[in-house]
Amino acid sequence: MLNAIGFRAVQGVPLSDLAPKDFAYPIATWTTSQFLTARAVARHMVKNRRGVILTLSASPARLAIAMTGGFGVACAAVEGLSRTLAAELGPQGVRVVCIRPHRIGETLVDADFPVPRDEFIGFLEGMTLTKKLPTLADVANTAVFPASDDAAADGALDVRDREARVIEGPDQGGRLPLTPCRRCDSARRPHG
Repeated sequence: MLNAIGFRAVQGVPLSDLAPKDFAYPIATWTTSQFLTARAVARHMVKNRRGVILTLSASPARLAIAMTGGFGVACAAVEGLSRTLAAELGPQGVRVVCIRPHRIGETLVDADFPVPRDEFIGFLEGMTLTKKLPTLADVANTAVFPASDDAAADGALDVRDREARVIEGPDQGGRLPLTPCRRCDSARRPHG
């Protein structure tokens, strides 16, 4: 399952000048959409004890990029949601893969350019290791392996910058083991 939605994000405005609704909109819209879709499919995947949920983030989740408004925060929220889903669903046979490409070239539209087009594309390309933006085909090809049964041993993956092909496995540090709950017999963290 992959949920890649389009949404309006006000960028190019300093956070100190951004309206609260413009800051919150991409966070609430994108994160909620990812949550609702993942929740709906997870219920079916858990019954079958298999499946893969793919989420899509973007480089502002981890890079300090000025004037991304609530978009950078939304990217980080999607990655946090993906880690939480992986921790909860992995023991039940469902894998979660978060893909974080840099800006996809074909998705750029005129409204994206806070400076002349060539200057902005040069700025974006300069942030990548290969000095070129990924294409939609690059992102799709990057998703194929982690979504396949060949990667089934990994409970969660964070696929980072396309150029580096870094795939990070789940962080086990500080993770409480899932144990049967005495009150409801489901596998979850003990109730407080």
